[in-house]
Amino acid sequence: EYYDRSNLYEQKVIQMFKISSSLTRKEIQETIGISQASTINLIRVMLTKAILIKQGNGRNSKSQLNVNKSRIE
Repeated sequence: EYYDRSNLYEQKVIQMFKISSSLTRKEIQETIGISQASTINLIRVMLTKAILIKQGNGRNSKSQLNVNKSRIE
């Protein structure tokens, strides 16, 4: 069940990139409606899978969709 939710959240994040080229953790968290810890974990997993690319560090960091690995249709 966790995997199904995680995959659903990944797809939601990918859909968000159709509207914006870069997103903060807080923007993802508020749009999807999950906790800060869950959002951090989700972003970490998506970075590991190379779905996202991290831009910047700390509070100023944003994520961008890795266009070489994207699954946007």
